[in-house]
Amino acid sequence: MTSRKKILVVDDSPDVAEVLRNFAERLGYDTRMATSAKAAKDLFREFQPDIVVLDVVMPDTDGVEYLRWLGREFPNRAAILVVSGFPGEYVTSMHRLSEPLNAGISRFLSKPVRLEAFGKALDELIAARENPPAE
Repeated sequence: MTSRKKILVVDDSPDVAEVLRNFAERLGYDTRMATSAKAAKDLFREFQPDIVVLDVVMPDTDGVEYLRWLGREFPNRAAILVVSGFPGEYVTSMHRLSEPLNAGISRFLSKPVRLEAFGKALDELIAARENPPAE
């Protein structure tokens, strides 16, 4: 039996974080949630997730700052799924900024997130981590 994959949901809106956590749990993932970057850092250290579902804008930091920390402290440890109400161009810029940080964005979903799209993105991220492309 394989262990359940771990997901950390980071969103400053408790309602959104709870919805995404519930989605992930319904899909069979072991999930934790944080509503601040500080809590997300603490949970990441403790929980060691396979995927971080990350909101772009939070009051105590933004997604790029969190990615900088993640790349510095835990390079390439987790896949990143960004969820945002911002246009894709903003997230594309975030992706470019995060690439040299070893904490690149793996996927992007626009809010409101639909369960089917969320599940597909999570499954693709897990598959990519388990079957990395040959170099």
